[in-house]
Amino acid sequence: MGDPGGGAIVSFVVCYLGYLWRDSLVVMAVFTSKYNFGDVVYLVTDPDQMKYIVCEIEFRPGAVVYHVASGRETHAAYEFELTFEPDLVEKLK
Repeated sequence: MGDPGGGAIVSFVVCYLGYLWRDSLVVMAVFTSKYNFGDVVYLVTDPDQMKYIVCEIEFRPGAVVYHVASGRETHAAYEFELTFEPDLVEKLK
């Protein structure tokens, strides 16, 4: 499930065809993220330290936003707000 050394790689190709079919521009972007779809993660600031599953990864300019779910509860979180391991000190507070 959680591979701290890996990460999701999402790539896409955007093609723009000009007025003439022979004039075309192909742009390729490759995005990487620390967490994969389906990884079990914990919110750093969650006092209950509930398990969440990564269900969506959103690439924004300068940031990656992870949408995580636990039962009916969902959250959008930045990479620094998530961890693979529960924070037991936070849970004991």
